[in-house]
Parts: sequence; C-alpha cells; structure tokens
Amino acid sequence: MVGLGEMHALIGSAWLLNYLPLRPGMFGRLAYHKRINHIHLRDSVKVLASSVMLTVLSNVLICAVAALSFELSQPLAWTLTLLPGVVISAAGLFVAGVRASLFAPIPGMLIAFGVRYFDILTWVARYAVIFALIGHPVSLTQATLITAVSQAALLVPFVGNGLGVREWGIGLALPVLHSHAPKALGLTADLLNRGAEVLVAVPVGLACSTFLWRRRRRYRARAQPPAGRHGPRSKAIPLQSEPDPTDASPRTGS
Repeated sequence: MVGLGEMHALIGSAWLLNYLPLRPGMFGRLAYHKRINHIHLRDSVKVLASSVMLTVLSNVLICAVAALSFELSQPLAWTLTLLPGVVISAAGLFVAGVRASLFAPIPGMLIAFGVRYFDILTWVARYAVIFALIGHPVSLTQATLITAVSQAALLVPFVGNGLGVREWGIGLALPVLHSHAPKALGLTADLLNRGAEVLVAVPVGLACSTFLWRRRRRYRARAQPPAGRHGPRSKAIPLQSEPDPTDASPRTGS
C-alpha cells in the first residue's frame, strides 16, 4: 500500500518532471511503484487509465451543469456547479461506511470521482480569476469550456504538460467563446496561468523529488544485507596431509 505522503510526493515530483518532453514524470512514477512498492505495471496503467476517464467525465459533467445554469446569476451558478462534487463525494463516503472499507472498488471510485471533479472545478476558478485580473471577466460557462480545452491539451502525448499546445488552444478557442476577445487575450491569460503554475511546481517538485530520493536510499540500504553477516562465504579447502616417511605401514596403490 502506498502511503498518503509518499503518493503526494510522487505527484509533486511527476508534476515538475512532466514539463520535459515525453512525460518522464509519468514513466518515472510507474517505475518507482514497480521498484519500491512492488506494484505491477499492469495495475499502475489501470490506475492511470481510470484517472484519465474520471478527468473526462468531470469535464463533461461540469460543462453540462454550467450550461444548464447559463441564465442564472453567477453566485447561484457557481453554487449549483459545486453540488455534483459534493453529492458524489458524499455518496462515496456513505458506501464506504456501509462496506466498512474506504478503498473498496465502488466507494473508492466514487471518492476519486469527487476529488477529480473538485480538481477540475479549481481549474475553472483559476481561469475565471485570471481573466478577471486582466480586465476581461468571463462567465462560468465560458470558464468551464476554456478549462475543457486546457485539459484536452494536457492529454496530447510527447508534449511536456501541454506546453505551448495549451496556450495556443485557449488563444484560438477564446474568440469563439467570447466574441469580443482577440487571440492575444487567451494567450496572455494562459501564459499568466502557466507562470503561476511554474512558480509553484518548481519548489514543490524539487522538494518532493528530494524526499523520494532519500526514501529510495533508505530502501536500498535496507535491501542490502550487512557486510560480514550475509555476505558470500568462502568455501573451506580441505588440507591434504603429506605421507609420513617414518610410517612403515603398507600402502596399496589404486
């Protein structure tokens, strides 16, 4: 079982490493689980696939709720958008209580769905705040659609954390979502978002990587047997006695 602190450290380290091409953070996390936690690669891939599925479902659900609350006031629309995450998480905790297990498949998946929903909703809030800061506020529906474009860019393979793809995707999508907004506005907004993200990702990623490096050293130290106790033993070579010339007992050759 992976500890909560260890899992957060893996996520933080992978977050920073995934800015490099080919997503080394993701592959490094798979290798770490196999080497340190003895988790089969097949199981790790299943978890990653489930995470992507929950991300897509969360985006679709948030966009649907935001579209249904389009004509409502912004405070009421935000409140209604929060409700699905609360209901899903509460349902997961209820089922976990009934089954007396937080990590059973059904409650575990429901709780993970709720956490992912709030994670995507945090992205929506980030974009709403950033566009407000640069003097071009967007509605909840527009912020959710911008977030959907951003999350789709993060799934593009071989590009570190959607670097460049995300910025241009939002720059091209914004004029469609906001008739009076130029492409440069979307680029500027996501560059500010990216800058704030990097300012947090660098110290967090370095601290988490240091923690994991030290843990790996401790793991290797425990795995190696102490010298002198379980080290290779040399085979004893029997001493051959030479014949005594004073011994007159008869000897037979073979």
